Amino acid sequence: MVTGEVKGEIVDGARKAHYLTEIAKAEGLAITLDETVALTRIIGRGTTESVRAYANLRDRQLAQEAARHFSFIAHELRTPLNTARLTVHLMAAGGAERSELLARLQRAHDQLADLVDNSLVEARLHGEPVVFPSLWHTHALMREAVGNASLLAARRGVELHVEGDDLPVMVDPKVMTSALTNLVVNGIKFSCEGGAVAIRSRGVDDRVLLEVDDTCGGLPEELPSRLFQPFVQASHDRSGFGLGLVIVKQAVEAHGGAVRVVNRPPHGCRFVVELPAAAPEHRGD
Repeated sequence: MVTGEVKGEIVDGARKAHYLTEIAKAEGLAITLDETVALTRIIGRGTTESVRAYANLRDRQLAQEAARHFSFIAHELRTPLNTARLTVHLMAAGGAERSELLARLQRAHDQLADLVDNSLVEARLHGEPVVFPSLWHTHALMREAVGNASLLAARRGVELHVEGDDLPVMVDPKVMTSALTNLVVNGIKFSCEGGAVAIRSRGVDDRVLLEVDDTCGGLPEELPSRLFQPFVQASHDRSGFGLGLVIVKQAVEAHGGAVRVVNRPPHGCRFVVELPAAAPEHRGD
């Protein structure tokens, strides 16, 4: 059976054949009906083969991307799992300070939890994202994100601040909280010890801006334009999973918004999430 896409391409081929015959007539060249039919068939056949070749190529690219994605996740899972396994063995053997081993085990657990959470949200947003928006206020979303990241901040000696106006937005709370948590966690990971991460909200015209400032010292010049691509990691020790910022981009765009990074060396970075403000009928105005 010929697909609708291929049928459309054949029709387009017929139009091209008609256009060519019109040019021939204008030049005084006589083209028979049989020649016109043959030309239409040749163009249609060539167009159909091109569509099929493109579809096959696209399928291979998608398969390669999926294989790379799952290989990446499997590789990243292996590191915290091995760390947790070794730590449990050392605790059983009593070969090191128990508090140090517990901290190591906690870090491995956090990495595993982050990767699983990110993978679940990424799977939900893959392809045609589905979100279920309801009326929320920015302070509730920001406090939830800060709460999710508070243990990591305490271990790294980084202060967390919630600032700005409490503004209404229509969002899927699970998806948007995951996005904001990723930005806060990212800021904590790359901030210096004793630094701070601030998340604030403010309104600009018909948009709501959620900004996350960190004290990472700034980014290499070539990195900001690549940060939201899959598997790009900002740290030399590859301590990030490379999925968090991709999920942020997918989540924000699923809400009709946009996200960008502002490099502010030598202080740090500012990630800006821009969302549509809640319409008056949703706010109950």
